[in-house]
Amino acid sequence: MAASSGIEQRLGEKLSILFRIEGDPEHPHSEVIGLLQRVTVDEAGARTLAVCRRDGSVVEVAEADVVRLKFIPIRGGPFRAPASWGSG
Repeated sequence: MAASSGIEQRLGEKLSILFRIEGDPEHPHSEVIGLLQRVTVDEAGARTLAVCRRDGSVVEVAEADVVRLKFIPIRGGPFRAPASWGSG
């Protein structure tokens, strides 16, 4: 898995994630590009990455399904969280 253990420190950064999906043998992977909104850890220690797309939709990807993860530099200044993210 390409994600480092310090991925929580990179919230708000733009990234691309190629991940495995099930149910379509012709297309076993999908990709999401957006801002890393949150990283959650379940009781078993498995992490899930939530990525906010440009349209505001959020895609959650289990870290175990990540094939490739790449951070993309954002041009145009510092990151500002969208209001839709709320304060908590």
